[in-house]
Amino acid sequence: MCPKDYFKKLLILWNKKTEKDRCSSNKSRQKGQRNMHTAGPKIFARIREEMKNEDPNKQLLSLAQLFECTRKR
Repeated sequence: MCPKDYFKKLLILWNKKTEKDRCSSNKSRQKGQRNMHTAGPKIFARIREEMKNEDPNKQLLSLAQLFECTRKR
């Protein structure tokens, strides 16, 4: 739970026109994304290391392979 004075400042910030404009532009930008990752909260370094451990040659994934791996549904 946040203190009341922080919450009041947050409400004031959210009601500013510049902040509302920034939020709406970010929403529209988010909707335009096509390749969102499906890794969840797992960091890419951890995924890359796990995939390396599964590989019999113990080689790291290339960035292209990591991209493909984290975009599978």
